[in-house]
Amino acid sequence: MNIHDIEIFLAIIRERSISKAAETLSLSQSTISHRLRSLENSLGITLLERYRGRKDINLTPEGDVFVGLARKWLSLHEETHKLMEGAPRLRLTVGGVDSVNYYIFPPLFRRLIHNDPPLEMNITTHHSTEIYALLEKGAVDIGFVNHDARCPGIEAVPVLRERFLVIRLKSGVGPPSPIRPQDLDPAKELLHAWFPEYQAWHDFWWSPDKPAVARFNVASMLLSFFDDERVWAIVPASVARVLAAAGPLQAHEILDPPPDRVVYCITSKYVRAYTSAAMQIFRQHMDAFLLELQNVR
Repeated sequence: MNIHDIEIFLAIIRERSISKAAETLSLSQSTISHRLRSLENSLGITLLERYRGRKDINLTPEGDVFVGLARKWLSLHEETHKLMEGAPRLRLTVGGVDSVNYYIFPPLFRRLIHNDPPLEMNITTHHSTEIYALLEKGAVDIGFVNHDARCPGIEAVPVLRERFLVIRLKSGVGPPSPIRPQDLDPAKELLHAWFPEYQAWHDFWWSPDKPAVARFNVASMLLSFFDDERVWAIVPASVARVLAAAGPLQAHEILDPPPDRVVYCITSKYVRAYTSAAMQIFRQHMDAFLLELQNVR
């Protein structure tokens, strides 16, 4: 058994297909199949169930146990190489939805960049479902998403809860008054479907078939579209504060509001050894930052 066979096995699990694993690793399917058999022979167990005519893969009970061991083996191998190269560097790849990366976490990211020792971060922005997939593949180390998908091998912990507000152009003087959903014109909405429970609330008040001004999947695009006092959008409070500060907008409380937006921190249950120190630093700073944020609110 060698590390390359383990990498091939984990690629098959990650891609859920021998052919896709072969494509990802730039190897032939016959090579992938040969290395998988070699790994099984060296272990003396069968890792994958094989059925003629079926392309999908299923782990045997022994294979399911070996997945965790293989990830630990690969992590130790990577850590050993980093030790041989010199002092390990604190690196972390963070994947977040845009409403977290742009509107909530910039102060946290700045703190981590100036940490002593500094934390090298690769910060990427994706949709929630994409972040789950990237975490499963090992392409990100920690993610921040809008829902708990309940994926095996992934731990999802709620770290932030916030209400939704209506934002629209300022009108009149004095504090903005609360708004009832039935008083909003759905034809003037800038629509963002935040998560399934929010969409269900939205569909209760307005038919999903009615047209909106525009539909968005990133909150950072909203600001450019408020050219009419009747145009409106529903956004989390953190997004509303930033948008109101950046333009002639104001935020209104919602009567009969949607469910709160919950931000989940997701991590793999199989943490790679060489990221554990960086992950610990990130979590310490994140916990302190979120506590400060809660006290401000």
